[in-house]
Amino acid sequence: MFLLNNLGYLFSFLSLPILISKFGLEKLGVVFTNQALVLMLASIANYSFMYFVPTQSKKISNDKKAFIKLWSLVVNLRFFISLLLSVLSIVIVCIYFNSFLKLWLLSLLLLLPKIINPSLFINALENNKLNFKIGLVSKLVFLISVIFISNSNYINFFLGFSELLVLIGYFILINNSFLKIEMLSVNKILAFAKETINLFFVNFFSMLKPASILPIISVFIGNEFVTLYTLAEKIMNIIRGVSGAMFVSFFPIYNKEKIKLHIVSLQNATIIVFLSTVIVGVMWFSSPYIIYLLNNFNDSLIATKTLRILSLSVPMYFMVVPLFSYLLALDKQNIILITAILQLLVLFVIIFVFHNTVMQIAYAYVVSEYILLLGYYFFFVRLNR
Repeated sequence: MFLLNNLGYLFSFLSLPILISKFGLEKLGVVFTNQALVLMLASIANYSFMYFVPTQSKKISNDKKAFIKLWSLVVNLRFFISLLLSVLSIVIVCIYFNSFLKLWLLSLLLLLPKIINPSLFINALENNKLNFKIGLVSKLVFLISVIFISNSNYINFFLGFSELLVLIGYFILINNSFLKIEMLSVNKILAFAKETINLFFVNFFSMLKPASILPIISVFIGNEFVTLYTLAEKIMNIIRGVSGAMFVSFFPIYNKEKIKLHIVSLQNATIIVFLSTVIVGVMWFSSPYIIYLLNNFNDSLIATKTLRILSLSVPMYFMVVPLFSYLLALDKQNIILITAILQLLVLFVIIFVFHNTVMQIAYAYVVSEYILLLGYYFFFVRLNR
C-alpha cells in the first residue's frame, strides 16, 4: 500500500515540471483553479456517502443484494446532483466568465469518474490495495498523455479521462459487480437524501476548506501563485496520504465491530510527536530542493516558504483521523459538523484579515487544521469523563 501510494504521487509529480515548462505558471494556475472548483462540485455530489458507506461495511460485505442496492443509490444520487450542478455552473460561467467556458466544459469530465468511483466500497470490502492500484495506473496514463497535450485547456479533460478509463477497465476485467447498477425512483433517492441530510452538511462544510483555497488565491493574489501553492500542497498530500494509510492499516475506519480508541495513549502520542517532528524537520530543510525539482528546475522562495508553513500541520494528520473515526462510530455527526464549521470560520476570518500573500493563506490553513484537532479532542475528553 505504501509503495503503490507513493508511486502514484511520483507519477503526479513528474507531470508538474512538464506542464510548467509547456504552459507556464499563469495558465496552470487557471487550470488548477478550475480543477479545484469542479472537484468541489464532485464533493457536493458525493452527498453523505463519505460517512454513510463506512457505517454499512459489514452489511454490504456479507449481502450482495445490499451491496448492489447501496452502490446503485450512490451512482444515482451522484449522477443527478452532478448533472444539476453542471448545468447551473455552465450558466454561471457563460454569464460571468465566458472566456473560460471551453476550459470549464472540458474540465467537467472530471465529474464522470467521481460519479462511478468505487473507492468507498473497495475500502469497505477491505481491499485497499485496489484503490492504490487504480490511482497508480490512472496517474501513469495521465503522465503519458501529458507529453502529447499542446493546449492547457485539455489538461483537466485528460486527467478525468485517464481516471475514467482505468475505472471502466477495472469494472470489466476485475469486478463486474460495479456494472450492475439499478435505476432507482426519485422517491427512493429523495428519501435517502432526507434521511442523511445531517451527514451531507458534515461533508459540505468539511470539503469547503480545501476546495476554497485555490479560488481564494486566484481572486486575491493571482493565478501564478495558485500554481506555486499547488506545488507545496502536492507534497503535503503525500504526507497526508501516508499518514492515512498508516492509520487505516492499524485502526480501520470501516469498523465492523465496536470501535475502541486505544490509539490515544501516552505511548502512541509520543510516537506521533516523534514522527511528526522528524517529518517537519526533513520537510523544512529539503523544501528548496523539492520545489526546485517540481518547478521545472527553477527556485521559488514563495513555494518553499509555503511548503515549510504547511509542513507545520503534519502532527495534525496523524491525530485527527482516529478522533474523527471515534466520533463517527459513536454517531456524533453533530459534533463533527460543529467542529467543521468552527474550523471554516477561523480559516475565512484569518484570510479576510490577512490575504496579501500565499504564505499568509498557508498560515491560515495551518491554524484552521489545529482548530479542528482541538475541537475533536475537546469533545473526546468530554465524552470520556
